[in-house]
Amino acid sequence: MDPDVTAGPPRRRSRLRTIAAALLGLVVVGLLFLAAPDTDVPAVLARTRVPWVLLAFLSYFLSYACRAARMRQLIHSARPGLADLLSVVSVHNLLNMLLPLRAGELSWIYLARKRYGLSIAEGLSALLLARLFDVVGIVVFFLAALALHWRGAGDAARELAGGAVLLLALSGAALLALARGAPLLLGAARRLAACCGVDSHPLVQKLLERCRALLDHVARVGSRRTAASVFLVTQAQWLCTLLCCYALLRAAAVEFAFSASILGSTGLSVALILPINTFAGVGSFEAGWTVGYRLAGLDLECALATAVCAHLFILVFAALLGGLGMAGLRRRPLD
Repeated sequence: MDPDVTAGPPRRRSRLRTIAAALLGLVVVGLLFLAAPDTDVPAVLARTRVPWVLLAFLSYFLSYACRAARMRQLIHSARPGLADLLSVVSVHNLLNMLLPLRAGELSWIYLARKRYGLSIAEGLSALLLARLFDVVGIVVFFLAALALHWRGAGDAARELAGGAVLLLALSGAALLALARGAPLLLGAARRLAACCGVDSHPLVQKLLERCRALLDHVARVGSRRTAASVFLVTQAQWLCTLLCCYALLRAAAVEFAFSASILGSTGLSVALILPINTFAGVGSFEAGWTVGYRLAGLDLECALATAVCAHLFILVFAALLGGLGMAGLRRRPLD
């Protein structure tokens, strides 16, 4: 059978999804500009201050270095060099930014398996734990910024704080469930499969084995007592990311307190973590930044203009680091 014939429909569907995601992003951006018709992006770009852009790029690079260090702690069957892992993380983040609905997350599992021989379960568990720590990390920063910036504020601030505490509690519960409750659920699933007489079915056996392997890798992270160090590296990563957003805001000659910028960046961070991004983040990035900084006190036109400019710079940063990452992987071939 001709492989091109069988590969055609899936490729066509993938292409259609990408086009649909791109169109959706453009629609979102269009709606934002309709809501803020006086937005002047060229004027913001014209007054860009280069030193702040360089600080933003340095902060962005350091956030990648922290991500690489965290992944090195979350995997156990391999000990790749930090430079090599940084290349993998750079390529993974670029693809994650470009592909819609966070489909680029799969690139980590593929690259980790091909580069370091990690099993799918170990690669998936490292990625899952990293995302849970991301949620905990950004919520901690948000609560700290809210306490510093809006002390004595009214009901709106208290509602935001309550929502953040709830999200933090749910994230902590998810981490605890993975460590404590998931093995119990797996045992119950095994007993249920045996009672139903399907425990010997190849598909059921394969599924249960994948779940067991995933939980084993999660448990090893806990047994090595790396949770505290992973949390600290995650906080360093988010500090660099938040500093990057602040530097891009200052690059646009917008005077804004750092604590207020953390509040604004939270909207963007949520948009980046959740699987709602469009192609290249067009629309979802601008919406997250605009809503976040509008709630933090920035006027709508300025929030939207800086969102578009910040997105342009972030895409350039990611493309540059991703390109260097690809070159680094080619320079260091597999054994």
